[in-house]
Amino acid sequence: HEGGTPNLLGATALAAACDALDATDAAVLQQHEQALVQRLRSGLSALPRVRLPRIWADSTEGVGIVAFTVDGIAPADVAAYLSAVHGIGVRDGRFCAHPLLARLNLPAAVRASVGLGSCTADVDRLVAAVAELPA
Repeated sequence: HEGGTPNLLGATALAAACDALDATDAAVLQQHEQALVQRLRSGLSALPRVRLPRIWADSTEGVGIVAFTVDGIAPADVAAYLSAVHGIGVRDGRFCAHPLLARLNLPAAVRASVGLGSCTADVDRLVAAVAELPA
């Protein structure tokens, strides 16, 4: 026997989520995600202190992830600020991709992700919060 109480609610929720995903057209999901990624990239790149590191700048395919840095502010401080002040969860660090960040000459970065549960208001809120970062 496995110790502890089985997470029946979690298993039921996961099954319902899988059913919902299965009933949704994958092309619609991909279009939604890519529209959010483009909105996030556009919004962040319009901010003067923000850099969007990419290996292939002309790549149009990808996943719902946007990495960025803010001039003069450590990625850990950006993530802490977004969480504490705005309740926005992002990841900072090297993302288990040390060789990639080394290739980009970055000690670390901030990573934001979007997907099925994200909407344009979420993206706009993140961009506005990054714009408000203290110098």
